[in-house]
Amino acid sequence: MTVLQVGNVRFGYAGDTLFENVTFSVGAGDRAALVAPNGAGKSTLLRIIAHEIEPDAGMSVIRKEATVGYYRQSHEVRAEGDVLSAFLAGFCDVLARRTALSEAQHAAASGSKEDLDALVRAEDAYHLVRGDALEREVSMLAQKLGFSEQDLARPVASLSGGERGRLTLGTILAKKADLLLLDEPTNHLDLDTIAWLESYLTAYKGALVIVSHDRAFLDNVSNQTLELGTRGLRVYPLSLSLIHI
Repeated sequence: MTVLQVGNVRFGYAGDTLFENVTFSVGAGDRAALVAPNGAGKSTLLRIIAHEIEPDAGMSVIRKEATVGYYRQSHEVRAEGDVLSAFLAGFCDVLARRTALSEAQHAAASGSKEDLDALVRAEDAYHLVRGDALEREVSMLAQKLGFSEQDLARPVASLSGGERGRLTLGTILAKKADLLLLDEPTNHLDLDTIAWLESYLTAYKGALVIVSHDRAFLDNVSNQTLELGTRGLRVYPLSLSLIHI
């Protein structure tokens, strides 16, 4: 099933064409490595796909109702709340009920029947949206990205730049989107975490378009290659190592 269709896209700055005649499609299970020299417009093309900027010509169409997860090199989560809340940011209903549960737990310290009854209702509401199960899933994902159980309670504002980068990646992976756009996802990751990310993405059910300077990572993850040039884009149904770009 096709998730993304890009047709005859052209884009440039101040009258100078950066790329044109860009046409390709990506389906569920496709893991496409987007490659080109520095400055050729890989990140710009991802922004067009994500509908953050409009192309000068052509179109980028994502299947109706498909969800999108977009990891940008410069994107960071808001420095608000704790780490676990940030991981749950893509699940608004769960996060709202988690906040309500926390407030009910504090209020229940009064011991009043009214507050204790409110706590029971808040717990039931949280279980109803599978909040506890989602917390366990997210906690496991966080650990794979280098966060300990204790880290989940840390304020996001206390994290280093590298930790925020890993947190941002985690919030996007947690959504299990139909289409993942990953721009240099191995930044801030050590070798063990990169190896885990490779296996995670290889097993991913959705569609992926990945930009990375790490050729070994692209070789291990991708099953097709998109070579971007000024005059168009070539599609190879092979990983990067097999076509010797």
